[in-house]
Amino acid sequence: MESKSIQGRWYKPGNPNNSVPGVLEYSPEKGAELTLFDLIGEQNIGSRSRKSLDALFGESIKGENITLRNNVQTSEGMKGGTGWETYRAEELYLGYHVSEFEFSSLEVEYPDIAPWMEERAVKSGLSMDDNTATIEQKAISRPKISISDICDLRVRQKTGVENISTVPSPYERIVFEFIFDSKQEVEKIHEYIRILNDYFALASKPVFPNSVRINYNDSILPNDNIELLYKEPDYVESSINFSDWNFTERDIDLEESLSSWYSHSMGARTFHSMYFSNLYNPDMYYRFKALSLFIGLESYFDYVSDEKYLMEPSEYHDWLDEHIQTISDEFVAKDRLYKLLRSIGFRYSYGDKLKMIIDGYPFFEEIIDIDRVTSLIKNNRHGIVHSTSIDEDDFVEAMYYAQLLAEGILLSAAKLGPDQIIKYFDRNYNNLLSNEG
Repeated sequence: MESKSIQGRWYKPGNPNNSVPGVLEYSPEKGAELTLFDLIGEQNIGSRSRKSLDALFGESIKGENITLRNNVQTSEGMKGGTGWETYRAEELYLGYHVSEFEFSSLEVEYPDIAPWMEERAVKSGLSMDDNTATIEQKAISRPKISISDICDLRVRQKTGVENISTVPSPYERIVFEFIFDSKQEVEKIHEYIRILNDYFALASKPVFPNSVRINYNDSILPNDNIELLYKEPDYVESSINFSDWNFTERDIDLEESLSSWYSHSMGARTFHSMYFSNLYNPDMYYRFKALSLFIGLESYFDYVSDEKYLMEPSEYHDWLDEHIQTISDEFVAKDRLYKLLRSIGFRYSYGDKLKMIIDGYPFFEEIIDIDRVTSLIKNNRHGIVHSTSIDEDDFVEAMYYAQLLAEGILLSAAKLGPDQIIKYFDRNYNNLLSNEG
């Protein structure tokens, strides 16, 4: 998504005669900020509370309709007897005055992932006979993919020519079209985009769409869409080389992989959130990074295991209430012991959960000592949570093993085979795994 600066007039929906001039500045890193050169509402100077507006409409000096959603006033003042104010908007819609934020389909375009596809839509070459360059473009047909019970996905390759330093150059971009069986709130739209971003972040490194377009009406027409812009907190300029890919379309069945990925991500939300919060924030403190991974793995147990408890809670509580009476009231820790046992005694321990998760992925036992790794992660998790002393070398090793386990699970969710995953570990965790002997 490109940065933009838009001059125009702005007003509350239904009140176009009371528009005020202003400038909208947008960047993917900072989001959208609107500076108005007059007050669009009542003066609020000196108030502790900030004004908020669900929607603002605008018309640029070029005649383009614009909608700003979820606007919060960030500053206000007076200059030369005239008021001014600024608003921070959560979302920006270009091309339409949107009144209902529900949509039937969207298109997400990525700039750098064409090499990921098995078959390229643009091929170029050089004729040795007359030293002329040749460019071939072709249409590639792909079937729709069912990624959830409410959404199908169509993948297509978009080709064209753009000027780079005034020289016409062919380009190829990948477009993912999400088609919902009914209109969805925009929050659901963001969820589907995020899951796709995560998929390609796992396949290579963080990459973000350069364009998101949504369809407001029921018809799906090329000219019937709105550009959606929003803040990407973890945004970085993407530049992916072929060597950056951990897996490509050649390594998977695309339909099976994406269907599995969406199901897994929606089911194991906390696990995905904890892992990708690390991936998008490489400068996160090691202790926070490790704790996110440790907690993420623990949360995954509830998703992957049908056996939630070591003992049925009601049966356990009856047993505990009876047997706690055998401890003398003079024992000062009796009450604390009872509360602790009542809250966690019927649950599996962290180490038990970790082993049960690992058991579901047999390829792990081919590369790691499961008992040692489980103990290492468990002890360091407890050390962080309970603020006890930890060995720094052991701690770093535990963090990387937790990351290895998480990535093995996620690559499996993307439907890579065991041999492919082990090759990935050999390539990316060679130093760590050399300790396994």
